[in-house]
Amino acid sequence: MKNSAIKKVLFAIVVLALIACSTEYHVRKGNYYYDNLAYSSAIDHYQKAYNKTHDANVEEKLAESYYKMNNINAAEKIYENAVQRENHSSKIYFNYGKILMANGKHREAIPYFKKYLADYSEDAVAKMLLSSCLSINDRYRDTTLYKLYPINYNEFTNSFSIQEYQDGAVFVADKEVFSGRKKSQWTGNTYLDLYEIKKDEDGIWMNPQLLHGKWKNLEEFPYNSDDYSVGHPTLSADEKTLYFVSDMPGSIGGTDLYKSTLENNSWSKPENLGAIVNTKGNEMFPYIHTDDALYFSSDAHNSMGGLDVFITYYTGEVWAQPENLNYPLNSSKDDFGYNISKKSSNTGFVSSSRVGNGSDNMYAFDKFPPKFNLYGRAREKGTQKSVQGVRVEITNAKTGKLINMVSDAKGNFNLKLEPEADYDLYCTKIGCFTRTDKISTVGLKYSQDFYADFEVEPIVIDKPIVLENIYYDFDKWNIRPDAALELDKLVKILVDNPKIDIEMGSHTDSRGNDRYNLILSEKRAMAAVQYLIASGIDKKRLTYKGYGEKKLVNHCANDIVCTRAEHQQNRRTEFKVTKINDLSVNF
Repeated sequence: MKNSAIKKVLFAIVVLALIACSTEYHVRKGNYYYDNLAYSSAIDHYQKAYNKTHDANVEEKLAESYYKMNNINAAEKIYENAVQRENHSSKIYFNYGKILMANGKHREAIPYFKKYLADYSEDAVAKMLLSSCLSINDRYRDTTLYKLYPINYNEFTNSFSIQEYQDGAVFVADKEVFSGRKKSQWTGNTYLDLYEIKKDEDGIWMNPQLLHGKWKNLEEFPYNSDDYSVGHPTLSADEKTLYFVSDMPGSIGGTDLYKSTLENNSWSKPENLGAIVNTKGNEMFPYIHTDDALYFSSDAHNSMGGLDVFITYYTGEVWAQPENLNYPLNSSKDDFGYNISKKSSNTGFVSSSRVGNGSDNMYAFDKFPPKFNLYGRAREKGTQKSVQGVRVEITNAKTGKLINMVSDAKGNFNLKLEPEADYDLYCTKIGCFTRTDKISTVGLKYSQDFYADFEVEPIVIDKPIVLENIYYDFDKWNIRPDAALELDKLVKILVDNPKIDIEMGSHTDSRGNDRYNLILSEKRAMAAVQYLIASGIDKKRLTYKGYGEKKLVNHCANDIVCTRAEHQQNRRTEFKVTKINDLSVNF
């Protein structure tokens, strides 16, 4: 019995030693492949080691290897376990936040970026990604600008970076490895090849063909190096400026965008595009359009997760702040390789890993202008009662095109507006004040609805109309800035209704000497008229009168105790129409 027990213990020791040696072997091999960017091979070894021991270092590298392979779901499961363990590095929080973003879980990612920033408060990329999570709804502000069409070929594992080539298109792709073929240690698939596709008579993409032949007149870029990477080139329309990606010394982040110009048949020293465009993250896949707009992908800025496509312009002095092209062009996965057709600026290609198991796929897209709609309503002033039959004239100030509309039984009218246009609205109804408005879609990049609320008010001779919020300093009659804002509204009414003459009337409360109040109100009414004249209104259309305390609107007469608010009701400025100079005009 004793010998049997000793044998069992020795056997257990041997087994544990073998397990330890095996684990150490897989960790060592995993590290070797990981350091050489052979992530598919690293996963095989790390996974075996991880199954036997949940070593924190192995756990982190295994998760990162899955992330590099675009297996986001597997990476998330491992990081989910990692963040629950004690004594892990703060970097785990950052990586887990990125994984959650990539899986569209932006709200869930927020606390992990905050935990990471508690230890690394100056990390610019983490700050950007946290900001992106907090503002994720902005990425969905207008989903009508792009429509994507997948270009799928089942024979490929990854296919991406498609762009026009001759009378078709060319793209990059890899496949699953079959016996006897070499494989990429990073992906575990075949090495990348170039393929060509064309459309048939019905506009359907035909089967891809391996791009054969040899490139002619190849000349190495003079700033290539064995010490850093140079790639993703794109040429300006005049072919004199080359934009590319590099991690050369002096880069701000992982990979930056650079440019080089052709001068006297020689390429100039590369120039980093600077901190407005480049971040501490990775900027990649530049594309310069014929209108000099620069498109590129970044995993920082205000990315939805992974790489997003951004646009910027050179203003002549600096690059404009890059703008995210938003959903549906971008997603929480990698979106890159954006380029526009030379045949039509409204079509193009982009690549994305948004569906399936994280493989890169190709998409064609249609690009649409933003949509603008005007929704108007005519109603009685001071009520919600609809007014039918209000005539609405809408003029495109740029083209001069005039559109006539009439409000329906519900008082409504609506119109689709053109992009980059200014509109003048002119609403009239016989016997009522004319109302005008201006609407502009110039410079607007996102679809928007405009609402015009027109109050219909009959013109009644000698009916006082109170101007709200016309205040004067105590014992003063000069027009204060806040009163000027209200008088500007009256200026607009007079401009919109050029055939009416008005009287400006000013009133005081009952406090103070009656004669003094009369003189003070006269000065205030005169000051209001002078303001209107200074604003361009013909003085022949204007009269003024001070009423003092003669026309109180409540019971607050002399010697009656009233509140400040009650006295304020009497301190008012009014106007009333005294004459309509052309009765035939449609007011």
